[in-house]
Amino acid sequence: MTSPSHRHRSIHAASAALALACLVACGTDTVVTQRRVVANVPAACAVGMQGFATYYPLGDFEPPPSPASLALSATGTPLTQLDADTRELVLSAQQGVSTWEGLGPVGATGDVNVLVLPQFQPCALTQGVGMRTGSSLGALGSGRALLAGGAVGRAGSPDYVVHLDTGALVQASPEISIPRTQATVTAFGGGGLVAGGLRADNLTPLSQAEVLEPDTDGFSTQVITLEEPRRGHAAVVLADGDTLLVGGYADMTDDNPLTTFEVVYAASGAVSETDVGPLNPVLTSPVAVRLASGEVLVAGNTQVEQDQATGLEWFDAEGHAENVMMQGIKAGASFALIALEGGGALAVVAPPTGAAPGFPTTWVVGADHSVTLLPTSLGSLTAPILFGGEGGAPLLWTGDRWLRWQAWPGGFGLAAGLEGVTSAIGDASATLDPGLAMWLDPMQQRLVALRIATTNAYSDDPAPFVTTDGTCGAPNACVAPDRLPGASGVTFTGGTGLTLVHGASAFVTDRTYADASIHVAFAAGHSPSLVLRDDEAVEHVIDDGCCAGLLTATGPAPVMDVERHGGTLTCAVDGAAASTCGVTLGAETRVSVGVRGALPSTPSIVQKIIVTRLGAP
Repeated sequence: MTSPSHRHRSIHAASAALALACLVACGTDTVVTQRRVVANVPAACAVGMQGFATYYPLGDFEPPPSPASLALSATGTPLTQLDADTRELVLSAQQGVSTWEGLGPVGATGDVNVLVLPQFQPCALTQGVGMRTGSSLGALGSGRALLAGGAVGRAGSPDYVVHLDTGALVQASPEISIPRTQATVTAFGGGGLVAGGLRADNLTPLSQAEVLEPDTDGFSTQVITLEEPRRGHAAVVLADGDTLLVGGYADMTDDNPLTTFEVVYAASGAVSETDVGPLNPVLTSPVAVRLASGEVLVAGNTQVEQDQATGLEWFDAEGHAENVMMQGIKAGASFALIALEGGGALAVVAPPTGAAPGFPTTWVVGADHSVTLLPTSLGSLTAPILFGGEGGAPLLWTGDRWLRWQAWPGGFGLAAGLEGVTSAIGDASATLDPGLAMWLDPMQQRLVALRIATTNAYSDDPAPFVTTDGTCGAPNACVAPDRLPGASGVTFTGGTGLTLVHGASAFVTDRTYADASIHVAFAAGHSPSLVLRDDEAVEHVIDDGCCAGLLTATGPAPVMDVERHGGTLTCAVDGAAASTCGVTLGAETRVSVGVRGALPSTPSIVQKIIVTRLGAP
């Protein structure tokens, strides 16, 4: 399945069912356009031609009952199951007992490329990136990633654009004007922003940021001047698409860490420190993540307590200091931080050298700003790195093994399928979609990709997401809570369902929706609110103000039925006439779906959630 040049081969070239909705019943005036589906497999994990491939078309519609399944050798066969409204294509290839999986976007025109990787098996991309230290990796728009910066001695290393549909690496051209190391990489206006770091030639901190152009593999000639030089800083993309730079150092000493923030505006490239931050108290070696709420959570080392600790500070969606809370998290050799899909975040701290047994390592940060230490030990933990994962379950690389977060039990467990898999993860790593992790392997001098899952915004929906018998996982794997279950007032139990105290939430994971029908069954006297969260973290709450009778429903199995058509939302309770909700929602806005405890004195109890996509076909 490889060719000598790019090391990929089409395992199936299909005529264009992708661009047509007429393969079942076409009129005589229909114009047929030929398009190909091309599976791209790195040479390091090639699959032979003796197996079968199954193609799952996904979009804002319910999936077809019978996906296409063809021999890998059947190139040129039409994929009649694919429709014009397909937006993502999942490809699953089987050969013997082995499985390869891929996920690729379907554009309005052109061939459809899918990067296919072995399931649960790290695979090096074909092209090497050379020996380098101090590189950064980040996901961009348009299905790309950027490996930026790094150096060998005082010589800068080339920057590479990674095309996630083919696995191809393209050296940036035009090149970045100032080669650097230890910079940050963020998505930026459809392209990427490389900010700060150290000059590769003399290792002085930089006050320049440079932009990788949208839809190209080259940097703009315009250089953005930051308010001050920054190295050792954090960067996070805000809900509106701007990039927030956090802390760091302005010189080569560690004596005067920066407390300032600055925003680089994606629309204009302008920079501002006005009314942003500061870090108070200062956090060194900061890491920042944007939470599902749109808030920014910053973690870093602090010495405000008797012993050095890892501190946490919250900032609202615009970066303004909101509710600063320092927590007694003991500092370790290194730490990792990741936002959780339901809300809040997860922090893992590696014990310092010589730490006594029982050193606290795992902390759950709730959407309510609670911080809970898990009493369990993770054993050997030397270099924690957290990657996103499907079902609201991030993966943790401990330094010698893979673990998976289990939200409802509230702890890490072995990552099924990754038992015994070893990895060499260097100083550049990123999550590129909910099921694709990538990192720089310094031994192979290559980028390595790990396909964990193919769940995405358009994935088909198990029906239902929540049941009293735990249909979607054991217990619930398709709905994520916004805090650690248990004493917080969020629980899931068989026979009862999902219990939420006032203000607590749980969200359907991975998937987002356009037009949809949402069916929520709940216990009488324990009604919830329905929450639709858009891609800028704005929440639209559907409660008794829209759903007449929601609070007084007393039937044996009351239900709330909400339908969305464009910008219009309607709600009906127990089959009554639907009423229109006074909710402002953009007609093209995609939303995630959640439920929230709505009653101040009584918990809400959700017994079923079913979401049906209403788009064509």
